[in-house]
Amino acid sequence: MKNSIAILAVLNCFGFLAQNSYFSRKDTLIFAPDSSYARSVVRDGNNLLFGTSRNGVVQLNEKTGELRTLILESPSGEFRSVITTGNTTIGMVAGDNGEIWSTTATRPFLAVDKKTLFFDDMDRYGNSVAVLGDPVNGEFSLFLFDLSAGKLQTLNAPKSIKDEACYAASGTTVLHPSASTILFISGGSNAARFHRTDDLGKTWTSVDLPMRQGEGCGPFSIHFTDREHALIVGGCYTSPNEGTKTSLYSTDGGKSWNVSETATRGYRSCVTGNRKRQFACGTNGIDISTDGGKNWKAFDSGNYCALLLEKKTLYATTNKGKCVRYRLN
Repeated sequence: MKNSIAILAVLNCFGFLAQNSYFSRKDTLIFAPDSSYARSVVRDGNNLLFGTSRNGVVQLNEKTGELRTLILESPSGEFRSVITTGNTTIGMVAGDNGEIWSTTATRPFLAVDKKTLFFDDMDRYGNSVAVLGDPVNGEFSLFLFDLSAGKLQTLNAPKSIKDEACYAASGTTVLHPSASTILFISGGSNAARFHRTDDLGKTWTSVDLPMRQGEGCGPFSIHFTDREHALIVGGCYTSPNEGTKTSLYSTDGGKSWNVSETATRGYRSCVTGNRKRQFACGTNGIDISTDGGKNWKAFDSGNYCALLLEKKTLYATTNKGKCVRYRLN
Protein backbone atom coordinates (compact mmCIF):
# COMPACT_ATOMS: atom_id res chain seq x y z
CA MET A 1 0.00 0.00 0.00
CA LYS A 2 1.06 3.61 -0.35
CA ASN A 3 2.74 5.12 2.65
CA SER A 4 -0.04 6.41 4.86
CA ILE A 5 2.06 9.24 6.25
CA ALA A 6 2.73 10.57 2.75
CA ILE A 7 6.40 11.15 3.31
CA LEU A 8 8.48 11.83 0.23
CA ALA A 9 11.53 9.69 -0.40
CA VAL A 10 14.13 12.41 -0.49
CA LEU A 11 17.62 11.57 -1.62
CA ASN A 12 19.46 14.26 0.24
CA CYS A 13 22.77 13.90 -1.54
CA PHE A 14 25.71 15.68 -0.08
CA GLY A 15 28.20 13.74 -2.15
CA PHE A 16 31.75 14.89 -1.91
CA LEU A 17 35.28 13.77 -2.47
CA ALA A 18 35.91 12.82 1.11
CA GLN A 19 39.26 13.05 2.80
CA ASN A 20 39.03 9.34 3.39
CA SER A 21 40.95 6.57 1.65
CA TYR A 22 38.08 4.09 2.06
CA PHE A 23 35.22 5.89 0.29
CA SER A 24 34.89 8.57 -2.38
CA ARG A 25 31.28 9.66 -1.91
CA LYS A 26 28.77 9.82 0.92
CA ASP A 27 25.02 10.32 0.32
CA THR A 28 21.98 10.24 2.58
CA LEU A 29 18.74 8.39 1.78
CA ILE A 30 15.64 9.36 3.76
CA PHE A 31 13.10 6.57 4.33
CA ALA A 32 11.09 7.74 7.37
CA PRO A 33 10.38 10.77 9.61
CA ASP A 34 12.93 12.07 12.09
CA SER A 35 11.45 10.00 14.91
CA SER A 36 12.23 6.64 13.26
CA TYR A 37 15.31 4.50 12.61
CA ALA A 38 16.00 1.09 11.08
CA ARG A 39 17.65 -1.94 12.64
CA SER A 40 17.55 -3.88 9.37
CA VAL A 41 18.25 -3.04 5.72
CA VAL A 42 18.12 -5.54 2.83
CA ARG A 43 18.14 -5.39 -0.97
CA ASP A 44 15.18 -6.38 -3.18
CA GLY A 45 15.95 -5.54 -6.83
CA ASN A 46 15.95 -1.75 -7.20
CA ASN A 47 14.52 -1.39 -3.71
CA LEU A 48 15.97 -1.10 -0.24
CA LEU A 49 13.78 -2.54 2.53
CA PHE A 50 14.02 -1.10 6.04
CA GLY A 51 12.70 -2.64 9.25
CA THR A 52 11.93 0.49 11.25
CA SER A 53 11.16 1.49 14.81
CA ARG A 54 7.97 3.47 14.12
CA ASN A 55 6.93 2.99 10.50
CA GLY A 56 6.77 -0.77 9.95
CA VAL A 57 8.67 -2.25 7.00
CA VAL A 58 9.37 0.44 4.41
CA GLN A 59 10.43 0.07 0.78
CA LEU A 60 12.55 2.75 -0.92
CA ASN A 61 13.11 2.54 -4.67
CA GLU A 62 16.70 3.69 -4.98
CA LYS A 63 16.29 4.78 -8.62
CA THR A 64 12.96 6.63 -8.50
CA GLY A 65 12.84 7.65 -4.84
CA GLU A 66 9.36 6.13 -4.44
CA LEU A 67 8.55 5.23 -0.86
CA ARG A 68 5.98 2.60 0.18
CA THR A 69 4.94 0.91 3.40
CA LEU A 70 4.98 -2.85 2.89
CA ILE A 71 4.03 -3.89 6.44
CA LEU A 72 2.32 -1.52 8.85
CA GLU A 73 3.88 -0.67 12.18
CA SER A 74 3.09 -2.98 15.08
CA PRO A 75 2.10 -1.75 18.55
CA SER A 76 4.00 -4.74 19.91
CA GLY A 77 7.51 -3.51 19.09
CA GLU A 78 10.06 -2.58 16.45
CA PHE A 79 10.84 -4.48 13.28
CA ARG A 80 14.39 -5.80 13.77
CA SER A 81 14.79 -8.37 10.97
CA VAL A 82 13.51 -8.40 7.37
CA ILE A 83 13.80 -11.03 4.64
CA THR A 84 12.38 -11.03 1.12
CA THR A 85 11.26 -14.08 -0.85
CA GLY A 86 10.31 -13.04 -4.35
CA ASN A 87 6.95 -11.28 -4.09
CA THR A 88 6.72 -11.64 -0.32
CA THR A 89 8.45 -9.69 2.43
CA ILE A 90 8.59 -10.96 6.00
CA GLY A 91 9.30 -8.74 9.00
CA MET A 92 10.07 -9.79 12.58
CA VAL A 93 8.92 -7.71 15.54
CA ALA A 94 11.28 -7.72 18.51
CA GLY A 95 8.73 -7.70 21.31
CA ASP A 96 7.41 -9.97 24.00
CA ASN A 97 4.62 -11.33 21.81
CA GLY A 98 6.92 -12.89 19.19
CA GLU A 99 5.20 -11.49 16.09
CA ILE A 100 6.30 -12.09 12.51
CA TRP A 101 4.37 -10.37 9.73
CA SER A 102 4.14 -10.94 6.01
CA THR A 103 3.03 -8.68 3.17
CA THR A 104 0.53 -11.38 2.19
CA ALA A 105 -1.06 -11.71 5.65
CA THR A 106 -3.64 -9.62 7.50
CA ARG A 107 -2.45 -10.94 10.84
CA PRO A 108 0.86 -12.33 12.14
CA PHE A 109 1.57 -15.76 10.66
CA LEU A 110 3.70 -16.53 13.70
CA ALA A 111 2.77 -15.23 17.15
CA VAL A 112 3.03 -16.52 20.69
CA ASP A 113 1.79 -15.40 24.06
CA LYS A 114 3.26 -12.02 24.94
CA LYS A 115 4.39 -13.25 28.35
CA THR A 116 6.46 -16.13 27.05
CA LEU A 117 8.73 -15.17 24.16
CA PHE A 118 10.86 -12.38 22.76
CA PHE A 119 12.03 -12.83 19.17
CA ASP A 120 15.61 -11.80 18.36
CA ASP A 121 16.31 -12.63 14.72
CA MET A 122 15.51 -14.79 11.71
CA ASP A 123 17.47 -15.99 8.69
CA ARG A 124 16.51 -17.79 5.50
CA TYR A 125 17.94 -20.69 3.53
CA GLY A 126 15.84 -21.44 0.47
CA ASN A 127 12.25 -21.86 1.64
CA SER A 128 13.33 -22.47 5.22
CA VAL A 129 13.34 -19.64 7.78
CA ALA A 130 15.06 -20.10 11.15
CA VAL A 131 13.51 -17.95 13.89
CA LEU A 132 15.43 -17.37 17.14
CA GLY A 133 13.93 -16.27 20.44
CA ASP A 134 15.07 -15.76 24.02
CA PRO A 135 15.09 -18.71 26.44
CA VAL A 136 11.84 -20.07 27.86
CA ASN A 137 12.06 -22.37 30.88
CA GLY A 138 15.85 -22.55 30.61
CA GLU A 139 16.05 -23.34 26.88
CA PHE A 140 16.55 -21.08 23.87
CA SER A 141 13.57 -20.81 21.52
CA LEU A 142 14.18 -21.92 17.95
CA PHE A 143 11.68 -22.49 15.16
CA LEU A 144 11.86 -23.52 11.53
CA PHE A 145 9.20 -22.16 9.18
CA ASP A 146 8.66 -23.78 5.77
CA LEU A 147 7.59 -21.01 3.40
CA SER A 148 6.37 -23.37 0.68
CA ALA A 149 4.31 -25.61 2.96
CA GLY A 150 3.35 -22.96 5.52
CA LYS A 151 4.38 -25.25 8.36
CA LEU A 152 6.10 -24.33 11.61
CA GLN A 153 8.46 -26.72 13.40
CA THR A 154 9.89 -26.29 16.89
CA LEU A 155 13.53 -27.35 17.08
CA ASN A 156 15.53 -28.57 20.03
CA ALA A 157 17.81 -25.79 21.25
CA PRO A 158 20.64 -25.45 23.78
CA LYS A 159 20.00 -24.96 27.47
CA SER A 160 20.58 -21.41 28.65
CA ILE A 161 22.70 -20.15 31.52
CA LYS A 162 21.13 -17.92 34.17
CA ASP A 163 20.36 -14.44 32.75
CA GLU A 164 21.55 -15.48 29.27
CA ALA A 165 19.68 -14.28 26.18
CA CYS A 166 20.22 -13.05 22.62
CA TYR A 167 20.40 -9.47 21.37
CA ALA A 168 18.06 -8.13 18.70
CA ALA A 169 20.08 -4.94 18.19
CA SER A 170 20.37 -5.36 14.41
CA GLY A 171 18.73 -8.70 13.71
CA THR A 172 22.06 -10.43 13.07
CA THR A 173 22.34 -13.03 15.83
CA VAL A 174 21.25 -16.17 13.94
CA LEU A 175 22.49 -17.68 10.66
CA HIS A 176 20.93 -20.47 8.58
CA PRO A 177 23.68 -21.10 5.99
CA SER A 178 22.59 -24.56 4.84
CA ALA A 179 19.61 -26.89 4.97
CA SER A 180 20.81 -28.55 8.18
CA THR A 181 22.98 -25.87 9.83
CA ILE A 182 21.92 -23.11 12.22
CA LEU A 183 24.29 -20.87 14.19
CA PHE A 184 23.58 -18.24 16.83
CA ILE A 185 25.21 -16.17 19.57
CA SER A 186 24.11 -15.29 23.09
CA GLY A 187 25.31 -13.29 26.07
CA GLY A 188 24.44 -11.69 29.38
CA SER A 189 25.57 -11.46 32.97
CA ASN A 190 27.09 -14.93 33.10
CA ALA A 191 27.72 -15.95 29.52
CA ALA A 192 29.04 -15.11 26.07
CA ARG A 193 28.61 -18.07 23.71
CA PHE A 194 28.49 -19.31 20.12
CA HIS A 195 26.13 -22.21 19.29
CA ARG A 196 26.06 -24.47 16.24
CA THR A 197 23.99 -27.39 15.00
CA ASP A 198 24.55 -29.27 11.74
CA ASP A 199 21.54 -31.56 12.08
CA LEU A 200 18.69 -29.10 12.72
CA GLY A 201 18.90 -29.22 16.49
CA LYS A 202 19.45 -32.91 17.15
CA THR A 203 22.92 -32.10 18.52
CA TRP A 204 24.52 -28.80 19.46
CA THR A 205 28.04 -27.52 20.06
CA SER A 206 28.37 -24.45 22.29
CA VAL A 207 31.63 -22.51 22.58
CA ASP A 208 32.49 -19.92 25.23
CA LEU A 209 33.53 -16.61 23.70
CA PRO A 210 36.34 -14.39 25.04
CA MET A 211 34.06 -11.37 25.34
CA ARG A 212 33.05 -9.22 28.28
CA GLN A 213 30.11 -10.58 30.27
CA GLY A 214 27.55 -8.50 32.12
CA GLU A 215 24.07 -7.05 31.85
CA GLY A 216 23.70 -5.73 28.30
CA CYS A 217 27.10 -7.14 27.35
CA GLY A 218 28.38 -9.85 25.05
CA PRO A 219 28.10 -10.75 21.36
CA PHE A 220 25.57 -8.72 19.35
CA SER A 221 26.24 -9.67 15.72
CA ILE A 222 27.81 -12.52 13.75
CA HIS A 223 28.83 -12.82 10.10
CA PHE A 224 30.63 -15.47 8.03
CA THR A 225 32.60 -14.36 4.97
CA ASP A 226 33.00 -18.02 3.93
CA ARG A 227 32.70 -21.45 5.53
CA GLU A 228 35.78 -21.00 7.72
CA HIS A 229 36.16 -17.25 8.31
CA ALA A 230 33.79 -15.48 10.67
CA LEU A 231 33.44 -12.34 12.77
CA ILE A 232 31.58 -11.46 15.96
CA VAL A 233 31.17 -7.97 17.39
CA GLY A 234 29.48 -6.63 20.49
CA GLY A 235 30.57 -5.20 23.81
CA CYS A 236 28.37 -3.34 26.29
CA TYR A 237 25.79 -0.94 24.91
CA THR A 238 25.83 0.90 28.24
CA SER A 239 29.57 1.61 27.69
CA PRO A 240 29.64 2.46 23.97
CA ASN A 241 33.20 3.82 23.95
CA GLU A 242 34.75 0.84 25.76
CA GLY A 243 36.74 -1.16 23.20
CA THR A 244 37.92 -4.10 25.31
CA LYS A 245 36.98 -7.50 23.85
CA THR A 246 34.37 -6.02 21.51
CA SER A 247 35.41 -7.96 18.40
CA LEU A 248 36.41 -11.56 17.64
CA TYR A 249 37.37 -13.55 14.58
CA SER A 250 37.50 -17.24 13.67
CA THR A 251 39.42 -19.09 10.96
CA ASP A 252 38.03 -22.58 11.65
CA GLY A 253 34.29 -22.18 11.16
CA GLY A 254 33.63 -21.09 14.72
CA LYS A 255 35.32 -23.96 16.55
CA SER A 256 37.56 -21.37 18.21
CA TRP A 257 37.49 -17.58 18.49
CA ASN A 258 40.26 -15.03 18.82
CA VAL A 259 40.18 -11.54 20.28
CA SER A 260 41.06 -8.91 17.67
CA GLU A 261 44.58 -7.55 18.02
CA THR A 262 43.18 -4.08 17.39
CA ALA A 263 39.55 -4.00 18.50
CA THR A 264 36.68 -1.90 17.26
CA ARG A 265 36.51 1.54 18.84
CA GLY A 266 33.68 0.50 21.14
CA TYR A 267 30.34 -1.28 21.27
CA ARG A 268 29.21 -2.59 17.88
CA SER A 269 25.69 -3.77 17.01
CA CYS A 270 26.25 -5.08 13.47
CA VAL A 271 29.01 -6.66 11.41
CA THR A 272 29.18 -7.59 7.72
CA GLY A 273 31.81 -8.05 5.03
CA ASN A 274 33.50 -10.21 2.43
CA ARG A 275 36.99 -11.67 2.21
CA LYS A 276 38.38 -8.31 1.01
CA ARG A 277 37.00 -6.00 3.71
CA GLN A 278 34.75 -6.13 6.73
CA PHE A 279 32.67 -3.46 8.48
CA ALA A 280 31.22 -3.06 11.98
CA CYS A 281 28.97 -0.26 13.23
CA GLY A 282 27.74 1.10 16.54
CA THR A 283 26.75 4.22 18.38
CA ASN A 284 30.11 5.95 17.93
CA GLY A 285 30.90 5.09 14.33
CA ILE A 286 31.85 2.51 11.72
CA ASP A 287 35.10 0.52 11.68
CA ILE A 288 36.77 -1.34 8.82
CA SER A 289 39.04 -4.39 8.73
CA THR A 290 40.95 -5.77 5.78
CA ASP A 291 42.42 -8.82 7.52
CA GLY A 292 39.35 -10.80 8.58
CA GLY A 293 38.72 -8.91 11.81
CA LYS A 294 42.18 -9.19 13.30
CA ASN A 295 42.61 -5.42 13.22
CA TRP A 296 40.02 -2.66 12.96
CA LYS A 297 40.45 0.97 11.91
CA ALA A 298 38.11 3.97 11.96
CA PHE A 299 35.98 4.26 8.81
CA ASP A 300 33.59 7.08 9.79
CA SER A 301 32.01 8.70 12.84
CA GLY A 302 28.31 8.82 13.69
CA ASN A 303 25.56 6.74 15.27
CA TYR A 304 24.71 3.66 13.16
CA CYS A 305 22.38 0.68 13.62
CA ALA A 306 22.60 -1.77 10.70
CA LEU A 307 24.71 -2.45 7.60
CA LEU A 308 24.31 -3.75 4.06
CA LEU A 309 27.43 -4.34 1.95
CA GLU A 310 27.34 -4.69 -1.83
CA LYS A 311 30.19 -4.76 -4.37
CA LYS A 312 31.24 -1.12 -4.21
CA THR A 313 28.63 0.30 -1.85
CA LEU A 314 28.04 0.22 1.90
CA TYR A 315 24.67 1.20 3.38
CA ALA A 316 24.52 2.17 7.05
CA THR A 317 21.25 3.04 8.78
CA THR A 318 21.28 5.80 11.34
CA ASN A 319 18.72 7.78 13.34
CA LYS A 320 16.17 10.35 12.12
CA GLY A 321 14.93 8.09 9.33
CA LYS A 322 18.18 8.14 7.38
CA CYS A 323 20.50 5.68 5.69
CA VAL A 324 23.99 6.73 4.66
CA ARG A 325 25.28 5.35 1.35
CA TYR A 326 29.05 5.11 0.91
CA ARG A 327 30.67 4.69 -2.50
CA LEU A 328 33.70 2.57 -1.67
CA ASN A 329 37.12 2.97 -3.22
